[in-house]
Parts: sequence; structure tokens; C-alpha cells
Amino acid sequence: MKKYLMVLCLTFICSASFAQYWDNHDTQVSLSINGGSAVSFFQLKPANSNLISNSVNFVGYLGASLDFKINNYFSISPALALAGKGAQVEELSGQFGATATESYELYYLQGAVSFIFHIPLGNQANIFLGTGPFYGRSIFGTSKINDNGDENDGGVKFGNGGDFKNIDYGVTSVIGFQTEKGYIFGLNFDFGLPNIHQANTYYLSNDQIRTRTFYISIGKSF
Repeated sequence: MKKYLMVLCLTFICSASFAQYWDNHDTQVSLSINGGSAVSFFQLKPANSNLISNSVNFVGYLGASLDFKINNYFSISPALALAGKGAQVEELSGQFGATATESYELYYLQGAVSFIFHIPLGNQANIFLGTGPFYGRSIFGTSKINDNGDENDGGVKFGNGGDFKNIDYGVTSVIGFQTEKGYIFGLNFDFGLPNIHQANTYYLSNDQIRTRTFYISIGKSF
């Protein structure tokens, strides 16, 4: 519970989003500094019946975005972030009903380009929503594994011979509200498309894994 409360506090203190001051024709480009947290999980296609449960994990997020205003209704927003993904899973391990509980945090250097539609509300306030592609390359990861009482905390290996593949890509979407003073409240969702799991791992062996991540954000556009 303390971890969950800490994540919520970080979200409401640090996070930012993609919009800008609307109805201000002197402001054509704005900058947002992004920081906060995310709720992430795996979409799993098990190759066997060993999977018992699949639940969310709380991960971090840090980045920045630019917003290029086209007119009062449309903008283009490129972004670069250190984006966290991951999940918590439980599966059968060994014989006699032994189980393994695994928690993964995976971090990617991720670029995205979102096409944003704005609904102006006057005095620079607006409702915004948008979508676009993202592409991420792995930076580092951590794992916590409890295999029938045998605990092991360590790093995650990416690439050939590792636990997960180096690349994740897919579609990102955003919806939110910006006040007349530029404060932003938003919800982002990343929908990963490729199978990021290697076939040669001991845990979740041969399972297909795709990332799903929700970002809750509050911040300010500059």
C-alpha cells in the first residue's frame, strides 16, 4: 500500500503532458517536461498452462515533449522519454504445485509523435485527445523472483540470449484537459505491438508478451 501511495503522489506532483496555451496566436511552440509514474501489465499468450495470474506493476516515467501548433484545433507533438513498462506474474514452477512469483520493470528510451485534436473552451483552456506511433529501445530492467521461497533480485537482460528483446513499438493515445493557466490533466495509454519475450528463458518459457501501459499525468505547459 505504501508503494501505491508513493506512486500516486509522484504522479500528481511530477507528471506532465502534451498540450499548450490555446487561443494565444503568439505561442506556436510549447515545451512540456514529463515525469511521474505508470500502471503497466503484460498481455500474455501462454504456450502452456503454467500461468496462474497476471497483474499490474507500477513503474516510472521521465521525459519531455514539444507541441507544434497548427491552428486552434490541431497540433503535432513529438516526445522523448524514459518509459517504464512491466508486470507481475505467477506461474507453476517445478513439481508438486510449486509456484514462482515474478515482478518485472522494463525501461525504454522511447520516442513518439502524437497528432492532437483540441476543443477550445476559451481563455486558453481546452480538452485534447490524440494518437500516434511510438518506438522504444531497451535501456535497463529489474526483476524480483520468488521461486517457491527462493528469492532472487537482479537485472533483466535484453537482446540475443537475454530475457526480453531490445525493441518495443506500437500506438500511443492521450486524452486530457488543460486549464486557462496551462495546468494539464491527462491519461495516456501505450499499446505495444511486438512480442518482446525471448524464447529461451526459464520463466514464462515460449510465452508471447506484449506491453500495455497507462500513464496518469498532471503538469504544466511552458
